[in-house]
Amino acid sequence: MDKQKIKYKNIRFRDKIFVFKYDVCPITGDRLFHIFVRHSLMPNQAIKAFLNASQTTYNETYKRYEAYSETDNITVIYFYLEENKIFIISAYYED
Repeated sequence: MDKQKIKYKNIRFRDKIFVFKYDVCPITGDRLFHIFVRHSLMPNQAIKAFLNASQTTYNETYKRYEAYSETDNITVIYFYLEENKIFIISAYYED
């Protein structure tokens, strides 16, 4: 299988599966995690912030959850594919 065609990575942590999208880095052309290319965050940081969320809201307009971790100062945007399978749309540090 051609790795360039793989668009998502599943990462299992405890009883959950977190799904992360790959992007192509505009500078190098390498396939990297979307949250790294856009916001310099790695999946482990997004997972930690998700688990540490101190505030979570549901955005009805975009049909997604927005969780903020005060501990990590990171917001995680996500939705559920299944009960224990979470698609991470984005994650970023708050200013």
